[in-house]
Amino acid sequence: MSRASIAPSLGHWDAFYKSGAGTLEPSSFAKFCATAVFPKFHVGFENLKILDLGCGNGRDSEFFAEMGYEVMGIDRSAVAIDGARRNSSGTGPEYTRLDAEDLITSPLGFDVLYMRWFIHSITPMTQDKILDWAVECLPDGGLIAIEARSTSDRRMGQGQSLGENAFVDGHYRRFIRPHDLMYAISDRGFHLEHWAEGCKLAPLYGTGMDRDKFDEDPSLIRCVASLTKRTAGQLAKPDQVKRPPIVRKR
Repeated sequence: MSRASIAPSLGHWDAFYKSGAGTLEPSSFAKFCATAVFPKFHVGFENLKILDLGCGNGRDSEFFAEMGYEVMGIDRSAVAIDGARRNSSGTGPEYTRLDAEDLITSPLGFDVLYMRWFIHSITPMTQDKILDWAVECLPDGGLIAIEARSTSDRRMGQGQSLGENAFVDGHYRRFIRPHDLMYAISDRGFHLEHWAEGCKLAPLYGTGMDRDKFDEDPSLIRCVASLTKRTAGQLAKPDQVKRPPIVRKR
């Protein structure tokens, strides 16, 4: 699947951010990471550096910066990046307009790749490239933090099909099979630290372009994994994947 096949999504998000839709409050996933994840793994990192992939209006990037972390937010929408810069306190994150396909050619140094609602907006090929790039760029013990729509989500199957589990319904979405993501991460030498599936993780209330009607409780996957360099690139067999306790929300 080419970039052109998901190009209409850029127009959608440009219009979304131009309209002023979307809250500036940090997401529940950002709060979870900042309180339950990053402090645990901050030991050994003098100043935790976070790359927020698909940062949108900068809501989570700003929150992380306020927590004292060094943050870069990137998004392919110039409108989103312009808005994030306007909304910024001025002493917070650095914002850059960049496409994911271009990102993976950059040897950037970060401790955390934060990907809230990012993985399900890219193709499987781009996902694999991002994860391979993460292995090369993250330090030993570095983290990936992912939140994405799963194949259990009620929007699954809505819109024009672009291949297995991928649809355009206003914009591109690829619904993620939990076990596929779990093995893609483990196969690259990441150790699963946290895994949760289901609804009640990030309900949406009035944050869309139609604020009076945009209420939703999506079915999501939440994953935090740490990189172990000594095993990176060594493929794990399915029965060798060490799974953390799975939190299922109903």
